[in-house]
Amino acid sequence: MVMRIGGLASGMDIDSIVEKLMSARRVKVDKLYQQKQTIQWQREAYRDINTKMYDYRNNKLSTYRLEGTWLAKKAELSGNLTAISAKAGPSAMGQMKIKVDQLAKAATVQSFEAVSVDSDFNPPKPNSDFDPTKTLADQINAGNLADFTATEFYVNGTKIEIDKNNDSLNDIIAKINRSTNVSVYYDKNSGKLAFATKQTGLVNDPDNPDSGGGQYITFTNPDNPGVPNEFVENVLKIKDSSPKTAAQNAKVTVTINGLETTQTSTSNTLTINGVELALKEAGGAETIINVSTDVDAIVEKVKSFIADYNEMLKTLNDKVSEPRYRDFPPLTDAQKKEMKEDEIKIWEEKAKSGLLRNDEILSKAVNNMRLMVYSPVETGNDKYRTLSSIGIETGPYTDNGKLYLVDEAKLRQAIQEDPEAIKNLFAGTGTDTENRSDVGIAKKLYADLQTTMNDIIQKAGNPSVTDSTYRDESIIGEQLYLLGKRIDIENERLQNLEAMYYRQFAAMEAAINRYNAQAMYIQNAFGGSGN
Repeated sequence: MVMRIGGLASGMDIDSIVEKLMSARRVKVDKLYQQKQTIQWQREAYRDINTKMYDYRNNKLSTYRLEGTWLAKKAELSGNLTAISAKAGPSAMGQMKIKVDQLAKAATVQSFEAVSVDSDFNPPKPNSDFDPTKTLADQINAGNLADFTATEFYVNGTKIEIDKNNDSLNDIIAKINRSTNVSVYYDKNSGKLAFATKQTGLVNDPDNPDSGGGQYITFTNPDNPGVPNEFVENVLKIKDSSPKTAAQNAKVTVTINGLETTQTSTSNTLTINGVELALKEAGGAETIINVSTDVDAIVEKVKSFIADYNEMLKTLNDKVSEPRYRDFPPLTDAQKKEMKEDEIKIWEEKAKSGLLRNDEILSKAVNNMRLMVYSPVETGNDKYRTLSSIGIETGPYTDNGKLYLVDEAKLRQAIQEDPEAIKNLFAGTGTDTENRSDVGIAKKLYADLQTTMNDIIQKAGNPSVTDSTYRDESIIGEQLYLLGKRIDIENERLQNLEAMYYRQFAAMEAAINRYNAQAMYIQNAFGGSGN
């Protein structure tokens, strides 16, 4: 390291002189920094586009490419309107009649008396001293709970282990709620426990004879049924005589095309013939369900498809046509010091503009998107093969391919006449792998956008990678890496050059000091006193 000196001997401002000498030499490295900054901004622009394209493709097109999206159905009910509600799925069709014979119910059981009883009263009432938060052993020792030797018990076939020295009643309740298909509630006022299955229907340990074929909650070991458990009887206060209700499955009578059948379900929600039914009331008259195409829902899907397509297309069009201001290169640090914050902001907005203007990847994506929506699709109906055939047109040339629904009545008529053709137009899977003539518009867009996204990743790297130290192998990534190497080399050269300047000025100062010393010596030697 060279020691920097001021111009004590020469009277010169050495630092200012070196700085001016170096500023001319820094022009080359400044240009490299500006080039690197431009490329970094370009990479950011690519990645921003890729992120938006990912959202469009994976969160929007992914829905439009599904056949079920375009087969929306609605279920209209008549007859008994209080017994059920119905929601038609894509595969639903025709008419059916439903009569709810019985609803699915959960099994319940309650303690026959309070967990801890104060026997001084007649009839006995809950012991107010009992604390469900304290250990079972503590409550036994306090005389608030019956003693027991069992270390485990079963609820609907699931073993629950007991540690009386560490577990409280609340802990036991938590274990049951967490580990079994039964929920438990402790009522402080009555001192009793109430058990209920979390699901309706015959789901209660059906292989255990004590369950009555799944009707009742069991508390016995499934390998040794019929044997009562000491903890269950003496602490939880559950016996055969405890108040309880039996679970039951839902049962409905269904008539489709004149064929009457009986169907059962453990739940009050079931699907029949593509219609999701929610059973609400049993024993009444039958409900008639008529399924038809939901024209309104499909029209809304078409409108949202158009809006999402236009938004993505505009994003791409704006980028490839964005003006480029070549007189606004990235600012150097020295330039920024001379400018105000708002001036820097305006400058950099222009410097970043147009970095993807006429970009080959994005231009190709725009052309592909427009081609996909213009091209006819073999839908199985020659009348409805294009978007224009269902009332969708492109705007004027200046709109750059923007879509408009110009005739909603035409669209509604097409959906009513042939919903299958509309489904194929947007989401047809197709068998023509070469020309994709029978592949739906949304499916083709979905596939082609993945190709575009892959091209962008190859050019600018993966937008999900934010680690600045990671060297990606994209084209721009390699450019930035090589530029960084060149900048390092140039900075090292500048440091060496600056050090050389200071060495030269140091030598000059030393020479001046020697000269001054010699001059002083001569003056002192020959000048004398002068008298």
